[in-house]
Amino acid sequence: ASDDPWLKSCGAYAIGTLGLKSLEYFLDDCLTHSDPLLRETARWAKLRLASSSQAAGA
Repeated sequence: ASDDPWLKSCGAYAIGTLGLKSLEYFLDDCLTHSDPLLRETARWAKLRLASSSQAAGA
């Protein structure tokens, strides 16, 4: 695991893009990180997961 916020942001983006709901805990941790890019990417990814969950249930 890396402490690099850029790499974590890339991971958060991948989680959202691929719909990896099982890794949502990682996004929750990122929401309170000091890096603004990481926080915003995690927020976006959580919204993406939520919308993909709603689409799957429709």
